[in-house]
Amino acid sequence: MIARSVREAAMHMGAVRELILQRSEDLLCRNLMCERVGEACVCRFSMVLEKLPQLKALNVSHNHLHALPPSLFNLPQLEELNLGHNNLSDTALVGLEGLQSLRHLDLSHNQLTSAPSTLALLPYIQVIDLRGNPKLNLRSLPSLPAHVSLLHE
Repeated sequence: MIARSVREAAMHMGAVRELILQRSEDLLCRNLMCERVGEACVCRFSMVLEKLPQLKALNVSHNHLHALPPSLFNLPQLEELNLGHNNLSDTALVGLEGLQSLRHLDLSHNQLTSAPSTLALLPYIQVIDLRGNPKLNLRSLPSLPAHVSLLHE
C-alpha cells in the first residue's frame, strides 16, 4: 500500500510499503512547545516511522528539512529514499549505514559539503544522486563499487 500522509500511514501501519510525503504539510510542526513551530519538523513523522519497519520506499523531498529523525535510519527493508530538495547538511546523514537494504538514494539539492563516508557501507546501493549540492567536495566521495551509478554535476 502507498500512503500519502502521516495519518494514512498511522491508520494502515502493517500494510504500508511506500510513504510519499513530498511537499507535505504533515511535516510542518504545530506543537507550540517545539522550537520549530510553523517550520519543517520531524516530531510526528518520527513516531510513525518507528511503526513502519516494513517500509520499502520513502519520499520526503521538497520539505525544507534541516534534520532527519533517528528512526529513519532503523528501517531494515528500506530500498528507496528520496531526500532531495531539502536543507540537509552533512550532520543530518549520521546513521545512514543503518539502511542496509538501500538501493537508491537521492540527496540532490541539499546543503552537503562532503559525501557521507558511510555510503561505502551500503551493500546494495545502486544509485546515489548528489546533483545540486554546490558546496559538495567531490574528493570527499568514498570509494564505491563500479556498479554504483553516481549522479553529480
